[in-house]
This record gives sequence, C-alpha cells and structure tokens, in this order.
Amino acid sequence: MAIDFSLTPELEAIRARVRTFVNDVIRPGGEIIDGKGDNEALTGEDRLKALIGMRKQARAEGLWLPHMPEEWGGMGWATSSWPWCRPRRHAPTTARGS
Repeated sequence: MAIDFSLTPELEAIRARVRTFVNDVIRPGGEIIDGKGDNEALTGEDRLKALIGMRKQARAEGLWLPHMPEEWGGMGWATSSWPWCRPRRHAPTTARGS
C-alpha cells in the first residue's frame, strides 16, 4: 500500500503564502539589511528596525510563530505540520557528525 504524502488543501495554501512572503518580503528585506546592490549594510538601530518590521509583517500575514499556541500569538500548529511549509532543500550527502 502506497503512502500518500500529498498536502491537505489548508497546508498547501499556507505553504504558498509562506513562499510568497519569503519572495516578496524576506529576500528583498535581507538584501537591504545586508547591503546588496547599491545599498550599504544596515547596522545598529536601523538593522533592528528593519528586522522588527519584517516580523510585524509576518504577524500581520498570520505567518508568525507556527509552533506557538494561538493564544500566545502563534499559529498553533502541531510540530508534524512544520516541514511542509519550509522551503524544500536537498537532503544532506553525509550523516550528521560524519
């Protein structure tokens, strides 16, 4: 019997929202913070303000603290849901500690 690894429509929708948020907010914000292109890297209070701004955007989009209960301001997800919203990466070629 084959195992069905397909995502529920709810998880697929959240994964799409996370991908959009990363592409539209995190990547451009990171380039500004790190000083890519014609920008100088942000430091001190400017860097902190930029990071806090991205956190506020994540919270406003309902993508903040997936592991925390909703009553604490998180998304209230079970830990079994986390991997589905992280970007897919290649498996490591060696085991940890090797």
